[in-house]
Amino acid sequence: MKARIENRIKRKREELGYRQSDLAFLLGHKNISHISRYERGLTFPNTENLLKLCYSLKALPEWLYPEITKKWREEVREREEILKSNSPHKE
Repeated sequence: MKARIENRIKRKREELGYRQSDLAFLLGHKNISHISRYERGLTFPNTENLLKLCYSLKALPEWLYPEITKKWREEVREREEILKSNSPHKE
């Protein structure tokens, strides 16, 4: 079974007083199925929908998806260190 993607979408949506159908409308979806899957952590939105979620919920990706953005940030930092150690222009 695939791991669920932890997120705070439902929490923020409810805080703003939106229904799933309201958020679906803001993102341009015809129904709530995508919103439901995002909230339950079954799927991750594509770039366009992630940005629309952020704009609609007035939140940063790091707040909506704390665990996965932390993982990505750590991966980039590790690769930065590799680049620095392999660079012919070491300081």
